[in-house]
Amino acid sequence: MEKYFIEDFAYLDCCEKETIIANKANGMWIKVPKICYEIIKLMSENNKYISCGIEYFEREEDKKYFQNIIEKLDQIGVLSEYFDDKLYFRRVEVITISLTNRCNLYCDYCCTNARHNYKDLPTDDIKKIIKNIMSFDPKKIVITGGEPMIRKDFFEIIEYIRKDYSGEIQLLTNGTYITRDNINLLKMIDSISISIDGYNKKMVDKIRGNGTFEKVINSISFLQEIKFKKIALSMVFGENDRNKMNKFKDFCEISNVKPVYRFFSRFGRGKNLNTYIKNSNISFFPLVLFNKNEYIERTLCCNPGNLNLFVNYDGNVYPCQNLIHKKFEMFDALDLNQSIVEKIKERSHSVFDELDKINTALIERCIDCRHKLFCGYCLANIDNMFSDISTLESTCKLIRNSKLDI
Repeated sequence: MEKYFIEDFAYLDCCEKETIIANKANGMWIKVPKICYEIIKLMSENNKYISCGIEYFEREEDKKYFQNIIEKLDQIGVLSEYFDDKLYFRRVEVITISLTNRCNLYCDYCCTNARHNYKDLPTDDIKKIIKNIMSFDPKKIVITGGEPMIRKDFFEIIEYIRKDYSGEIQLLTNGTYITRDNINLLKMIDSISISIDGYNKKMVDKIRGNGTFEKVINSISFLQEIKFKKIALSMVFGENDRNKMNKFKDFCEISNVKPVYRFFSRFGRGKNLNTYIKNSNISFFPLVLFNKNEYIERTLCCNPGNLNLFVNYDGNVYPCQNLIHKKFEMFDALDLNQSIVEKIKERSHSVFDELDKINTALIERCIDCRHKLFCGYCLANIDNMFSDISTLESTCKLIRNSKLDI
């Protein structure tokens, strides 16, 4: 099938000898010689099939080389059957709902700054929010907090979601409210991710409070007793925790659960915390310094507001849970209407102008940087980095000195 190259689908980084072409939505990318990109661009500007570019080469081996580039561009998803196609997100992939900002634990790095004494929305309001957000037809709904299971109506809410929703429901929890008495009710949920932050009693109880490790181990046991399969444990890692990653992985394998690696960033209570990153001017620890190959597998493909939405515990909706700021506020989930839904799908909502201001692939400050498509895997991290000049300079220097092989 003949296709066109759609520049609106891609981030471009044009250098003297080569160009990086990256899919905005999924982060997949390839690097092509400059002459090849110039032909790709020429075909696009003239609304010609990309395959028409093959005729610009004389040698058979060059024609095959360009054909191979076309196939790779198709694989990464930047070609279309329609020359006037635009980037359009037909559905929100994931909607995360914070049922509460209350929590029974007090972790020092907590990105939501959860506490014991926040006021929750009433059950009927939560149900109305759930009904409204179904307008986005999400593939997945993530239930989080605070600690979501702290609500007395938690299972009533889950039952309400499950009644008319066939997509995936995931629960993010600290695991301390899972008991043998309520375990069967959790069958309404498809997957559960439990934050644990360690692989032994000493580590976990130090961070999350005495007795937490035992409670989590018991929760895993209860879930496995009822043959609950999709269980994950997550741990937050800092700059000096590389040696802990394999130990955590081994612990998860023994426990028959999936390991989830979370990397510390300065949000919420962790804003001024120096336990995970010693230099207070570094806002996040680039993944390239943990696992280079994994990091460069994808370019910047964070699409908050398009592929993801976050419903805060007060009903206000933001692109993600780490972009809770007035300038990123999108709408009140209690007042959602079809006009707002379409603006988000078409990317015409005003919040996207704000998000573009912190996108290193687009902003003037980063235009000549060789790392601009790879430095920030999270727009919230970049916003954090841009908030202070010393933070920006220190974090940029760390990334530039990483000798990223691109």
